[in-house]
Amino acid sequence: MSTAIWFLLTLAILVFWALGAYNRIIRLRGVVSSALQALLTQWQMQAQTVDARLEQYSAGQETESQWAMLDEGALRWRPLTLAGRQFLACISVLQQQAQTLTSADDVAAVWAAHNIFESSWQRLLAEQDDLAGTPIPPDLQMAWTQHEPSINDRRNAYNASVLAYHQAIEQFPASLVAWVFAFRPTGQLV
Repeated sequence: MSTAIWFLLTLAILVFWALGAYNRIIRLRGVVSSALQALLTQWQMQAQTVDARLEQYSAGQETESQWAMLDEGALRWRPLTLAGRQFLACISVLQQQAQTLTSADDVAAVWAAHNIFESSWQRLLAEQDDLAGTPIPPDLQMAWTQHEPSINDRRNAYNASVLAYHQAIEQFPASLVAWVFAFRPTGQLV
């Protein structure tokens, strides 16, 4: 009789432990999703603000022939415009997956689009510093920089939540629960 009680007691402890580990992983996964959504919202606001300003400078040119008719000053905004729209499209795709944890590949794709957007901006800044460069209008500079502190804070919060989630699914014996329920790692933003 005492062997059966010990067996049931051990089984109950294992079940409660597994439920606790499962709930912790689910909670951390939710924190990662929320942090990513907050970051995506900030990125989206920045990209939309910059896009609205750029539309003024490019006169809303959408096709190759319309861009070809513009003078050289307006053409300098085209790479940033196109990179911003690509970035917004990536953000839109990820925001549609709000309830599920985003895969590492999806995070890598939006990070790559962000980096292209950022390098287009850096190129404009470098051209501005050139002797022949035209200065970037102050409203465009403000549209870019006003979101930077929030974006950096949200990116750091996202990376911290991803780190906590990864630690939870990699620790033994919680890694067994993660394996059984197929909890997969997600990507960090370096």
